[in-house]
Amino acid sequence: MKFLGSKKGDLDNSVWLSNSDLMAGLMIIFLFISIGFIREKAPEVVGSQDYVLNYLTFTDSKENEIDEKLEQEFSNEEKKEWQLEIIPNENLIRFNAPDVMFSQSNFKLNDRFKFIINSFFPRYVKVLSKFGTLISEIRIEGHTSSEWKDTTYDKAYIKNMVLSQERTISVLNESLNSLTKFNLSKKEIKWAFDKVSASGLSSRSIIKNSDGSENSVKSRRVEFRYVLNETEKIKFIKSKLKNNGKN
Repeated sequence: MKFLGSKKGDLDNSVWLSNSDLMAGLMIIFLFISIGFIREKAPEVVGSQDYVLNYLTFTDSKENEIDEKLEQEFSNEEKKEWQLEIIPNENLIRFNAPDVMFSQSNFKLNDRFKFIINSFFPRYVKVLSKFGTLISEIRIEGHTSSEWKDTTYDKAYIKNMVLSQERTISVLNESLNSLTKFNLSKKEIKWAFDKVSASGLSSRSIIKNSDGSENSVKSRRVEFRYVLNETEKIKFIKSKLKNNGKN
């Protein structure tokens, strides 16, 4: 069948142009839909980026502030004498003298370490309590090496878990008793009791030498770690974003 006034090639071209026009029209429609979606969601996306940025900035600034306060509180002489190490960005203070702290395989504190705890912990609380509800927890963590004489690794792990738990409880008990001997208010003492906890971790976080082997001496340690309150951080950041939106 033939079409009057047209050739086959003209018919093919007209059909092709019609399809092209249809596709172009659809692309324009999708483009407008996309632009509308982006315009609608852009503030939300930018707000999310600001939220994350504020979250990270807030966390870093507060951790730095706390670490600086702790650095100022304890003199270099004390740090050296007590073998105390303040570790930035990890929110912890580490005691690195296992022989000073406990006798081997024993959970009772040596007299020297009792003296150190009584000198250290009340001042540690004094610094942290100034940050109030921003601190959600103070964790006393006990760590051991993976060693235990004449036993297999799995049995050694369990024995070291029991030992590390007993040791952290001993440290917790001495730490809390030290608060009443220091010039702290009842409010500060209550704050400390509400925040502090003890956790024995056995050999799950050993410290390694540069060659990858276990450093059994450094692995046997006690650490005090503060934890920032996530809810308080989020409240603070939301208020910042809300205030920024009013400007």
